[in-house]
Amino acid sequence: FDMSEGLKRQQATVDDFNMLRQNMLYAVLLLSALSSFVIIRQANRSLSSLQEEMKRVAQLDWEPKPLTLSQFKEIGDLQEAFEEMRNSLQQYEKYISMDVVERIQGQDAAIDTAHVDLGKMQVCTVTVLIVRIQNFASISESLPIDDLLQLMDLYLGHILHIVQEKGGTISDFEGDAIISYFREQAWDKDTCHAARAVSVATEIASTIEIFTKEWREQLNAPSLVLNCVQGLQSGQCLEGAYRCGDRLKFGVLGQLVEESFDACNIGARFHAGICLLEGCREACHGYYVTQYLVTTPRGMFYSLVRQSTTAKALSARRNTENRERSRESRN
Repeated sequence: FDMSEGLKRQQATVDDFNMLRQNMLYAVLLLSALSSFVIIRQANRSLSSLQEEMKRVAQLDWEPKPLTLSQFKEIGDLQEAFEEMRNSLQQYEKYISMDVVERIQGQDAAIDTAHVDLGKMQVCTVTVLIVRIQNFASISESLPIDDLLQLMDLYLGHILHIVQEKGGTISDFEGDAIISYFREQAWDKDTCHAARAVSVATEIASTIEIFTKEWREQLNAPSLVLNCVQGLQSGQCLEGAYRCGDRLKFGVLGQLVEESFDACNIGARFHAGICLLEGCREACHGYYVTQYLVTTPRGMFYSLVRQSTTAKALSARRNTENRERSRESRN
């Protein structure tokens, strides 16, 4: 009897030990599962935020959104590499307009530089605006190189801001000349691209005249005079990406650009700050008053006199509508 009781107690002890071992095993497995869940969740959260930032960069959204550095070294290294990549890509915005990048993305997501030809370009109706400094040679000779670079930075910066603010696209730079063009815009259906380009030309002329006084003091050059001439022409040309050796350029090609340069030369010859060819004058007919200058094999050239009463009334109506929309949105 005593032996039987001893065996039973021994068996109960073994069963209790086995149960304890099994419970401990379950506890270890549960802790492992919880730990894995927490680790995977943290990793997924870091990777998800990184994925969202990649999507924003793919959409050309450079607004920095600080990433919380992951506790995992590999993911942390990946986040740091992505930040370096974003900062590097953002530097290209200084060299190429985001409007052009968006246009390229929409034209072809994967352009092969080895097979780009004129077939990649499209025929479109635009107004080309070329701005250049008439007396640039004499200015470059009279100013020290540092002052000349500072002047060009101020001059080009103001023009770029005006052109891009009004929906224009910078096609190229040629020395002191800026080649830009304007297309129809969905947000400004009331104004044709030619009238918008001429409006930009008038704003550039007044801006350069105002800021020249400021630049004289800033550069300590009291005799500084900027005589800008601007040429415009409207019509059809080729727009898109075209190959330059092993590189690509995006812009406009065609006779329209050469005619706009001719308009600049005619404007300089007749001391007309803004010179239009017949195509641009007809495209913005009713918006501006012009004066005939001369006829050449390129066509008839006109100088801009003033804005017409029709354009002023349209501008006033558009400003009133914008104020009403703003008032409604506030209410």
